[in-house]
Amino acid sequence: MASPIPIIAVGQQESMGAIAIEAMKPEYEVVHFTLRAAVDTEIPLLLKGEVPSPPSSAIGSGNWSTPPRAIIFGGAFSEDNVKELKAAVYSAGGSARKIPWVAVDGSKPRLPIQGNEKNYMADIAERFKKGLGGLKAEGKLDGDGADDVRFV
Repeated sequence: MASPIPIIAVGQQESMGAIAIEAMKPEYEVVHFTLRAAVDTEIPLLLKGEVPSPPSSAIGSGNWSTPPRAIIFGGAFSEDNVKELKAAVYSAGGSARKIPWVAVDGSKPRLPIQGNEKNYMADIAERFKKGLGGLKAEGKLDGDGADDVRFV
């Protein structure tokens, strides 16, 4: 079996993030989980290959031996949030790596979350896997500077 593809995940709560991390396996390895409250400061650092100290979250593998190939954003982020954050990160210049950003499409129906967290996250993880699979098929998870934004 091939090694999992390293990714960064961003979300509102660690409890949901932990479920998402497990649901993304075995194809993907979440090396770092960033909480929404710290996204503005952590994402620029992470894209430079720097680990925030202290990080906003303790979940994620912490395996930085291979740079992350994509960032996934949970349902707490709107399309505008993701696009604005991406523009801010890359407009600052510097050495931020360009990788694909994948976020939940708010216009698509979702399972109810309350009391249904595991099934909700399994559904969202399948969307992420499908979106990331498309990027992989296009050669955009190879770490060569693809900076697409996809909504799944």
